[in-house]
Amino acid sequence: MEARKDILQISLNETPISDDVNISDIAKKTDDFSGADLAAVVKQAKYLALRDGTDTVRMEHFSISVARRAEAQT
Repeated sequence: MEARKDILQISLNETPISDDVNISDIAKKTDDFSGADLAAVVKQAKYLALRDGTDTVRMEHFSISVARRAEAQT
């Protein structure tokens, strides 16, 4: 799980995230994701935030992104 947290943090770089974002929770939910999958989750979460008119990524953006990526894997 620590490696997934690190990959998420690196992918976020300096992206602003809201206080409700829990990286550990995201890492737990993405147990079978590759590093590329995790990077894609972050990229899509950033896109969803921009689509909502903000550059701050919220947990709901991550939740949607994780669900979409998991669905794509099946």
